[in-house]
Amino acid sequence: MRKRIYLLISILIIIPVVVVLFSETNRQTNPPINPLHTLESNISTPPEIDALLHRSCYNCHSDETHWPLLSRLPVVSSQIARDVQRARGVMNFSEWSVQAGRRPDLAASTLLAACTVLQTHQMPKRRYLLMHPDAWVTDKDANQFCQWAKSEAKVLVATNSAAPSR
Repeated sequence: MRKRIYLLISILIIIPVVVVLFSETNRQTNPPINPLHTLESNISTPPEIDALLHRSCYNCHSDETHWPLLSRLPVVSSQIARDVQRARGVMNFSEWSVQAGRRPDLAASTLLAACTVLQTHQMPKRRYLLMHPDAWVTDKDANQFCQWAKSEAKVLVATNSAAPSR
């Protein structure tokens, strides 16, 4: 008798969870990407930097988010969506020309700020790394990114200085 009760309770718990996880209405989606607006289309990005950004940053800081199965659970879904929305608001590699690219000084400062958060291991966030351990940024990765970011920031500032004032 007890086994039947446990089985019934288990079924009553498992079925709603399965329905929520596999329901089409509860899936997060990404906005369409305009290839001309991406970071790679606006700034020279070496393959190793591109690989680092895709491995460690793009999942939150672009419109190329790979939504995990957990992002379909009601409470978790809203937290993950909020985190991605905030991350995209700070820096969105898919909308680089719109957010930062039209203002080279802003683009330069964004790259330098990203350098700082990578070197101090403030990014990727620790709770993100629990689910995505491959996103860890080593000191070597951070230093390589910072070298590139400082070089690009100089180019952006020089471009901004050379541009006619409005």
